[in-house]
Amino acid sequence: MPDPQDLKYDGVESFVEIGEACRIREFVTVNRGSKEGSVTRIGDRTLLMTGTHIAHDCQIGSDVIMANLATLGGHCAVEDHAVLGGMAVAHQFVRVGKLAMVGGTSGLMQDAPPFMMVFGTAPARVVNVNHVGLKRNGVPPEIRLHLRQAFHILYRQGLPIDRALARIEEELPHSEELSYLLAFYRSSERGICRASLEVSEAEKEEGREEFFDDLTTSIPAT
Repeated sequence: MPDPQDLKYDGVESFVEIGEACRIREFVTVNRGSKEGSVTRIGDRTLLMTGTHIAHDCQIGSDVIMANLATLGGHCAVEDHAVLGGMAVAHQFVRVGKLAMVGGTSGLMQDAPPFMMVFGTAPARVVNVNHVGLKRNGVPPEIRLHLRQAFHILYRQGLPIDRALARIEEELPHSEELSYLLAFYRSSERGICRASLEVSEAEKEEGREEFFDDLTTSIPAT
């Protein structure tokens, strides 16, 4: 495996671990860890399409898809069942939560939260819940509804993040998915991608919010 593209690397022994049943296509590069004994790790059944790049010390989960030319900076983490579209780029130390969908050509400067769709040039923004990906992976309808409600509290009501998270805990039924979402937000060190659309009360009355939800729900999850 190639040496890490890290100016601090001094030739020490480091590793790459790749799980079972991964598919690695043409011109993919995976750099080993940058410090002695460190590991760049890829889980099981992950698909790395043509020209993708995984930099040193990244931690990739299982059942991840990285489309053509998607690129991760050093020390990134991509959790299970996440999808990165073609030419999506993540800054070093960024996390992509499980079952997140990152659109093609997106530029991640901050963490992409689990279960959400993130799109746009840097800085990429959260646009909606990853409805299609959740459904494809067997998340029950009631949990998908609760995640949609959580999205609206986080991104459509103008609340400070601490208040939004507290409101989700107070108002929505407990589930493993919501608990994971809350923990992800609270443990973020780089911060979380912001909303891409601010909907005013007048626009809500005109149906803009519903139109936007319908539009992003229809976008394929690759």
